Amino acid sequence: MYRPRLTTRSSRTRIAGRLNPGVRAHMTRLRLLLLAATAIALGCAPRTQPVGTESTTAPAQFEHSATPLEPSSLSYSAEVVGYDENGRHATPIKQVPSHAAHFASGLLMGSDRGEWGGELVYRNSRGGDSILLHENVRGIVVRQHDALVFTGLAHMGVNDGAVYLVKPGSEPKAHPVQKLIGSPREILRAKDAVLVRIDLFSRPDPTARAVRVSRCYALSEELALMETDCTRMRPNNSSKPTPLRGAA
Repeated sequence: MYRPRLTTRSSRTRIAGRLNPGVRAHMTRLRLLLLAATAIALGCAPRTQPVGTESTTAPAQFEHSATPLEPSSLSYSAEVVGYDENGRHATPIKQVPSHAAHFASGLLMGSDRGEWGGELVYRNSRGGDSILLHENVRGIVVRQHDALVFTGLAHMGVNDGAVYLVKPGSEPKAHPVQKLIGSPREILRAKDAVLVRIDLFSRPDPTARAVRVSRCYALSEELALMETDCTRMRPNNSSKPTPLRGAA
């Protein structure tokens, strides 16, 4: 009768020794996949997180900086509102802003979730947040004494936009100053104005496909809005400007 030889190796080593090379390679691949899945779950948080997962560290004191503000390093509490046969329901989320900029003694943050809404939020120097607008924010431009906020939505036949003025104070408020013919597609800060490109869709013939037509506008320092040549959005007709992210 065959008697297995006693050995001092660990149980894991004895089991591995009985496996053929193909099975061992398969188990190695499974372990690697498990490690990769764990790393993704720990390191790749979504842009919106349920309320309650936020950090409990004390709010930062904000200082003005010449470097652009990175929106992905920020978040605030918001709600996504939906409607079904049971009526209105709101889901709390932790929102990472699409745009952010230093403003007064705090921050302006704006988000654009498309048909699911958005908001403009002011965070004061103590870390307290207040919602200034329930609109999709397309861009923030901080000027010397105030800030311009561009909003808009283009979705399923709806295409509108607006410009709001925010002035500093203990409780900043957003006031509408211009109505746009559509949602801003690109926003570029020029020397003497803010340039805005808006994409419209026209159907010359009912049987033809819709054609996209771009119209561009210049918003002056005095907040006058005038149509302008879209080549101004392309310096030297060669390079495409980077969409504005709200840097002062």
